[in-house]
Amino acid sequence: MSIHDLLTIGSGLAAVIVMILLVRHGTRLTGHLARRGKAQTMLAVRASLAIDGRRRLSLVECDGHRLLLLSGGANDVMLGWLPAEAPPPPRNPSS
Repeated sequence: MSIHDLLTIGSGLAAVIVMILLVRHGTRLTGHLARRGKAQTMLAVRASLAIDGRRRLSLVECDGHRLLLLSGGANDVMLGWLPAEAPPPPRNPSS
């Protein structure tokens, strides 16, 4: 191999590395911009508990309401909606 071939290979490798880094930086930048204007998540898994090797109990929040889901068995079951959390009782100041 001549020095010309080695320089061509080296510059090609450097160009590919620079392109990878630019794409990586660009996706981070666009990801941050996209998240800025996003509304709050309406559906979220708040907690999950493994019952056994196949079944899982999940607490899911949907638009401010919470429900329990049992999944992984022969079929998935919605166990029901949970009541809204009551606000904490007011504290009486000690006199």
